[in-house]
Amino acid sequence: MNSLASHWPSGWRKNWRLCAGLCLVLLTSLLGCAMTGSSAPPRNWVQFIDYEGFDDQLHDALSYAYPIVTVGFVPDSATVNQLPGRIERWLSRIDSGGAGRIEARPDPALPQERGFALAAIPLMIAAYQFADSWILYRPVGDYDALIYYAPGTGNLTRVLFLRRQPND
Repeated sequence: MNSLASHWPSGWRKNWRLCAGLCLVLLTSLLGCAMTGSSAPPRNWVQFIDYEGFDDQLHDALSYAYPIVTVGFVPDSATVNQLPGRIERWLSRIDSGGAGRIEARPDPALPQERGFALAAIPLMIAAYQFADSWILYRPVGDYDALIYYAPGTGNLTRVLFLRRQPND
């Protein structure tokens, strides 16, 4: 016998098939545990970054049906007057059916300043082809949005997606 098994101790040589089978079962069990591990639920807070992964994260959080999903912004990265296109697309889905509400308010977590005219806030919600992105944006249809901004500058601080009650 000129195989690898001939170099093993005699007890192993006699039972090499049993040992190989046990190793295969152990390996299969370990792989099965790794592949079926429970995944954590998505976070209900998403940092805005202008890339497709943001859309996926926001979609997952909204699909999980949290009562509130918060989108945070890096300071001075966006203003109420110039909403990032990616956020506009999400907000346009809230507004498109007529049932949703979009509001802009000074962020209560920041010191209040004067000089920013709320009446001059043009929330430019563009019309997009709903059919092209229905699956991605579908969960936002059950939410309203509250846009918070810094009172003195109009810089966005966060957007809250607030889940509507079924009777709203």
